[in-house]
Amino acid sequence: MVFVCYSEYEVFIGAKFGTVFNNDKNFICGVDAEIINITQEFNVKWESIPKGWKSICEIRFERNFFKIKEFLDETDEWFVSGKSILLAE
Repeated sequence: MVFVCYSEYEVFIGAKFGTVFNNDKNFICGVDAEIINITQEFNVKWESIPKGWKSICEIRFERNFFKIKEFLDETDEWFVSGKSILLAE
C-alpha cells in the first residue's frame, strides 16, 4: 500500500506506469507498475484517484521495487514526508 499525495490528474484503477523519478525529477529507474486498488478512508474501494485528492493505493510493482523503496518512507499518518517518488507512463 502506498500513500499517494495530491494528484494533479484523475487516475483510474488499472493505470500503468513505466518510469520512476525522484523529488528533483531525476530518473531513478524503469518499472512495470499498475494501480490495483484505491481508497481514501475506511477501506472503501474507489474507481479512481480524484484530481486534487490524497489517497491510499495498492500499486503492483513487477520490477525494481527494492530499487525505489529507499526513496519512500513508511507512514501511518496523512502527511507529506521528505521522501517521495513520481510515477510516469
